[in-house]
Amino acid sequence: MERWASATAVVTGATGGVGGAVSVALANAGMTVIALDVNLDRIQELQCLRQDVSNGRIIAKRCDITSPEDVSETFKWVCEEFGGVHVLVNCAGVLYQGQITDVGSNTLSDNQIIKTVDVNVTGMILCTRHAVAAMKVHGIDGHIININSIAGHYIPWADNMNVYATTKHAVTAFTASLNTELAAFQHKIKTTSISPGLVSTPMADYVKHMNMPALQPSDLTDAVLYVLSTPPHVNVSHVTRVAHDTCCCNNQLNMPALQPSDLTDAVLYVLSTPPHVNVSHVTRVAHDTCCCNNQLNMPALQPSDLTDAVLYVLSTPPHVNVSHVTRVAHDTCCCNNQLNMPALQPSDLTDAVLYVLSTPPHVNVSHVTRVAHDTCCCNNQLNMPALQPSMCCPRRRTSM
Repeated sequence: MERWASATAVVTGATGGVGGAVSVALANAGMTVIALDVNLDRIQELQCLRQDVSNGRIIAKRCDITSPEDVSETFKWVCEEFGGVHVLVNCAGVLYQGQITDVGSNTLSDNQIIKTVDVNVTGMILCTRHAVAAMKVHGIDGHIININSIAGHYIPWADNMNVYATTKHAVTAFTASLNTELAAFQHKIKTTSISPGLVSTPMADYVKHMNMPALQPSDLTDAVLYVLSTPPHVNVSHVTRVAHDTCCCNNQLNMPALQPSDLTDAVLYVLSTPPHVNVSHVTRVAHDTCCCNNQLNMPALQPSDLTDAVLYVLSTPPHVNVSHVTRVAHDTCCCNNQLNMPALQPSDLTDAVLYVLSTPPHVNVSHVTRVAHDTCCCNNQLNMPALQPSMCCPRRRTSM
């Protein structure tokens, strides 16, 4: 974090549970934190939580991130007063319970739907646009961190979270698209999506009666500090954190399972592909397999989520479980060496390993993705080999 000492970080939703914890952590790390929110009642409380061991500080600024005018004026003020933006952490978010349509008994109002989209998506995009512009003008290789949700990667078990999940899927797509855009134009600004599971904040009060394991807001701060601490050539594109023991068990639920012999035709299939075709991933599940969401009211892992956990489970302490870690160069293809594309070094993975091992007992880092920064691979521009339509049809019928 030394490179960010005295740097300026803008945090949206700064008086919320997650935003407040992030603001305090960044200030304690020596950064000047511009805390944005429409309600600044908690700012004094946050400032009292800041430790005196650093030169960091928290400066409150009222800003409605759904207003283009407010966002523009705010970032203009930040640049004039603090010389630019080094880090943006988009924490602002809202969740209204209810159905999209009137098929249920708790239909969301038009205003609730509009506000959810405006805060969770539009506000994030507006702040990001201005932050990137400020970084570009001031020559800053900054970092954009979007606080996402595991609801941005699957469809939640609850039928009253559909609009929220829609916006979080948009966060996932936006973060990836932004990363591609910045790389395509040779900008060294990093992007990261951090996807927590259930977090104990007022927004999650509706599930308190279910006694589900939950993260504390402070559990996300070390993820933010971790991604900021990576060297310039390494970008942690995604981090998923969930409270440990939030998975289902097939045996208890009597769910259908594959037999070992069921995998043989998949092996034969990938071996039968022509030399220029590589089947990099195959996921097979027992037919009619469903997750146990309705029975346990919890998100479920896919069988494929367990594969990489095997590599780490023997080395992790009992209270930490890393279920999946993926390490690739951005848009990695088989012709990396020919194209002289940037790649991670083995040593670049060590801090990720130490990070997941350092998590407290109730936190499980289920997925971390690291890529070489600024890696952009475009088939058409680079004249890379491409599949023909006929190659997408397997020679034999298999269930994938």
